[in-house]
Amino acid sequence: QGEMGIDGANGYGLMIYGEESKVQINHWDAIKDRQGVFETAKLISCISGRKDITISRDYPMGENWGQYAMVLCNPSLYDGLHMKESSDYSILSETERETIYNVELALEDAITLAAPGGYVAAVVPDLILYSVSTNIIKQYIKENTIIEAIISLPDYLLKPVNVSLIIMRKKVSEEEEAQEVFVGKLHSTVNPEEYDQLISAFKTWKGRM
Repeated sequence: QGEMGIDGANGYGLMIYGEESKVQINHWDAIKDRQGVFETAKLISCISGRKDITISRDYPMGENWGQYAMVLCNPSLYDGLHMKESSDYSILSETERETIYNVELALEDAITLAAPGGYVAAVVPDLILYSVSTNIIKQYIKENTIIEAIISLPDYLLKPVNVSLIIMRKKVSEEEEAQEVFVGKLHSTVNPEEYDQLISAFKTWKGRM
């Protein structure tokens, strides 16, 4: 719940239509850098009559960084749109690797956009979660957020890349530490009952934390 949300995910922003009553965001910024996606998203926005969604081609200027209660992104498909100059990325200054994945820069972007106590929901390749080679972004996530949930998504979704949904809450203070992480598995994207069961299990878990 909060004043602003930002949809930095690929696609047309359909997830932010019809979900406003659940997440209670007063205004959405939707970033669609590809021309065709941008035009279609604008058309959908006009047809819907929604006044609380702004469709843009680029990230907002610095005054909105760190102000979003909800940040959506799927950097597994990320192709190079960044908020900052390369020299400004914390993870680049702290690694000796010759190359770094775009997804790692995207995750730093998403966390930078979130307000303290705000949420980041990101679809990421399992490589990011489980490979030693990506320890730099995992350390950044650990220092700046509390991971609340990791949901494995169906194998066929972005075949041959296995992906998961990771839910992070940006820390309000450096002293915050994660106690438990909710871990789940979604076997199908077309079964509403499975969605409902997973959401119910997460709410139950969160309610006792």
